[in-house]
Amino acid sequence: QENPANQENQEGPENPENYTKNGVVMEEFKFMGHEARALRDGNVITTGYALSDMAMKLENETISYLAEEFFVVWDPWTLAQPNVQHLLWASDYVSLEDAVDVLKKQGESDNTEVIMEIYPLDDALLQEFYLMSFHISSVSVSDDDALYVVTLRNLHTVLAINRTSLELVWQFSSVLDRNDFAFASEADKFWNPHDAQLTTVNGTQRLCLMDDGYYHNKCQEEVLHVDYYCYSRGVCYVLDEQAATSATAFEFSYPNRGVLTLEQQHEDIFNMNGGSVEPIPDSQHMLTAF
Repeated sequence: QENPANQENQEGPENPENYTKNGVVMEEFKFMGHEARALRDGNVITTGYALSDMAMKLENETISYLAEEFFVVWDPWTLAQPNVQHLLWASDYVSLEDAVDVLKKQGESDNTEVIMEIYPLDDALLQEFYLMSFHISSVSVSDDDALYVVTLRNLHTVLAINRTSLELVWQFSSVLDRNDFAFASEADKFWNPHDAQLTTVNGTQRLCLMDDGYYHNKCQEEVLHVDYYCYSRGVCYVLDEQAATSATAFEFSYPNRGVLTLEQQHEDIFNMNGGSVEPIPDSQHMLTAF
C-alpha cells in the first residue's frame, strides 16, 4: 500500500513529520490484519508497521530490519484522499531498549518475560530477518473519549495516550521498569494481553483485558503448541492514579476460577492469542471470549 503521506492534497495528521521515523520516510507499510476498530465518531483505528534498517544479533539470527509499529486513525469515507487524524509510532512511547533491559535482567532464565518475534522477509532467498518487539494487539478509546488505550502484547504492557496532546498518560506493565500501578501480587499480573479497554462497569471505571497467560509463572511450552500449566482469563482492574496501585476487580477462567493449583491451571482453557472481556449493559455480568 502507498503511504498516505504520498497522496496529493491530503490534509495529513496534526504532525506531518510522524510519517517519518528516525529521519527516514516510510514509503511502504503493512497492516497487521487482526486489529481494526470503528470509533463512535465514525473514524477507524488500524494497526500496521514499516521496516527500518537495523543490525542486531538475536537468537542466533542476524536481524536486518526492525518493524516500526504504528496505529493510524482515519476516516474510511474518504477513500480517494484518506483523511488521517493521527498516526502514532509505538517506539515514541516505549523503546526497544526497554525490552532489551528486561531480557538482560532475565539472563538465561527459562521464563523469558518479553517476546521477540523474528520473521523472514518475503523473499526467502535473501535470508534476511526482521524483528517485531512490541506487537500492538489492540487499540481502543476510553469510554470518555479522552484516551487511546494501546495493548503491547510482546511486552505485557498497556499504554494510555491522551487523544488531544498525544502524550503518554500512564503505563501499566507486568515486566517493564516503568509500571505506574503496582500489582497486589505476582498472581495479579497479566501476560500476552489482548483487547484492553478502559470502560465503566457498575459505575466504576475499570481496565478490562484478556490475559492470555502465555509466559506467566509456571506456564511452560515444552514443544510447539504443547503447553503445561498455562491458562487464560478475563480480568478487570481498578487503577488508582493517586496511590499508584491496581486492584483486581474481576477475573474469570474456565472451568476453574480463583486461586488455582497447577493441576487446575492445566485444566483451564488456554488461548495463546486473542479473546476479549465485555460488560453486558444493564446487568451484573461480563462476557468473556476465549
